[in-house]
Amino acid sequence: EGLGPQNVQLLLEHQLIFDVADLYDLTVEKLMSLPRFGQKSAENLIKAIEDSKTRPLEKLIFGLGIRHVGQRTAQSLAKQFGSLDNLKNAAEEDLLQIEDIGPKVAHSILNYFAQPESKERLQKLKAAGVSMENVKLEASQQEHILQGLSFVVTGTLAHYSRQEIKEVIENLGGKVTDSV
Repeated sequence: EGLGPQNVQLLLEHQLIFDVADLYDLTVEKLMSLPRFGQKSAENLIKAIEDSKTRPLEKLIFGLGIRHVGQRTAQSLAKQFGSLDNLKNAAEEDLLQIEDIGPKVAHSILNYFAQPESKERLQKLKAAGVSMENVKLEASQQEHILQGLSFVVTGTLAHYSRQEIKEVIENLGGKVTDSV
């Protein structure tokens, strides 16, 4: 929230960040030294960065930018492995057992975690306090009564957003698709 492309470019130009992990080293004072940043906007961005530490594991996996890993694959990986440590220690066979993951994606994941830069970035994120585990433990403990079923969410919903309904379906083991 509040960290759009212009702000990222500004942070890069002023050499305050070099990769995503450097965001967690920012301070209000450092931000206020930049053009377009006052006290309030700097505080808001620092708060948003702090809040990002507790996002679900699937968001972290997706945010790492692993080649061929989109949001749906990130969700599957988070659900299957439960922590980033488990994922990074996974064998190719473990990855290939997950629906929607073939050899190309499995190799991409293995390659990402084998890179020294990735290892360093993950260490920095961990040291900054970024949650590396699935925070929705209660969801993974629920019975998967919708396992093997696919759903398309359309129309107007009375008490929930479409995203909320999608999350409920996925937490119960169902799959949400965009078309019939």
